[in-house]
Amino acid sequence: MMTLGRCALDIPRHNHSSNPRRSGSVSFLLLIVMMLSAMPRTMASQDELDEELWFSDWENEALEVNEGELTLLDEPPEKQAHQHLNHLIIDSESIESGWVGLQQCHRDIDKVPALQITFAAGKVRDLEIISSENIGRSWVEGHTVQLVDVGDDSSLCLSARTRGLKPGDETVVLSNGPYMRRFLDGFYPMRVKLRVSYPGDELQFNQASPVEFEQLSDDEILLDVWFEGGLRTTVFFDRI
Repeated sequence: MMTLGRCALDIPRHNHSSNPRRSGSVSFLLLIVMMLSAMPRTMASQDELDEELWFSDWENEALEVNEGELTLLDEPPEKQAHQHLNHLIIDSESIESGWVGLQQCHRDIDKVPALQITFAAGKVRDLEIISSENIGRSWVEGHTVQLVDVGDDSSLCLSARTRGLKPGDETVVLSNGPYMRRFLDGFYPMRVKLRVSYPGDELQFNQASPVEFEQLSDDEILLDVWFEGGLRTTVFFDRI
């Protein structure tokens, strides 16, 4: 099983197909990506897949990777790794309803025949593909985004509204994660860049856990981190 940044990357040993439909439990930014990493470029039926070859590279690498503990990296890995870029937009309506605007881009996606991005059912709406590069086909299907024939240097950008804010009388809490990039029992490096915009005349940034956000202005904070393992973030705002 591989999991990717509030993204969970789930690769079952069986049931690989050219148009996967598998979902998993996720929170508002969680996505499940079924990555067929070592498969041939042409679509193949399950009977045609050489499972031993399909898993060989990942299984060899899994012996050398993090087993789940959050480890912050001082610099990017030498090998290309998935970058998960998010902009969350909190407005006055969000503070009352819990729904926030989301602009999300994925870069350096693994070169695979098929994958899917899945949000938690009931916690995403207005999901739309804004742009894609070097991807054969991409489409929205319910609370998922389906991709076929992902090539080199590919990217995908989405927009949506997600329910990730918990309004309180005095405090408003924004929860994210888990972000992870996992295969079987190994966790691989990834980058999460999370920019949060909020109305500075209604909210004041208080603190974040377990990693610190940089306060860019009175109405914007930023997290930009490379890591291995699983990352969950919680941001606390005080009502003004």
